[in-house]
Amino acid sequence: MPKVIYSVWGNITQFTYYLVASFWSQPFPKGREICEDKKTAKRWDEELKDLQQFASTVWKVRRALANIPTYTIFDDHDVSDDWNLNEAWCLRVLGKPLGRRVVRNALLAYAIFQGWGNTPEQFQEGQSGAKLLKAARDWSVSAGEDEKAGEAIARYLGLPESDPSTGLS
Repeated sequence: MPKVIYSVWGNITQFTYYLVASFWSQPFPKGREICEDKKTAKRWDEELKDLQQFASTVWKVRRALANIPTYTIFDDHDVSDDWNLNEAWCLRVLGKPLGRRVVRNALLAYAIFQGWGNTPEQFQEGQSGAKLLKAARDWSVSAGEDEKAGEAIARYLGLPESDPSTGLS
């Protein structure tokens, strides 16, 4: 891997985002692996210790927040403005791989961060929620490369299948 000068804050926050929002399974790189500047590499490694401590406990925060009642609802603004408003929107967005991925990821985020806490019984062993979590874990561990897991996620979330006759290719 070629060394590149990185902004410590820009990249540490990016890794934090991945860690918090997903089942991040990859080890964080050491500063010397990604930074040319020794001072920046040292700072990265110092901050990495804090991030690793945070990472070891974030599951507790996830679980607590999943069980705190809120007055929010998953509505037409949580994916894009007026998502699923009409057939034209669905064909335009769900008919493209990027659009399908964005919608799938939004629905998956809802399922994990709101649905799991609101209806934990749907995520118990043998239930569709548990199958969704397993597919999400498999997909995440593969860094998004496991297409079967991605398809399973879409199926458990109820995304319509691709169908050229409807324009969903």
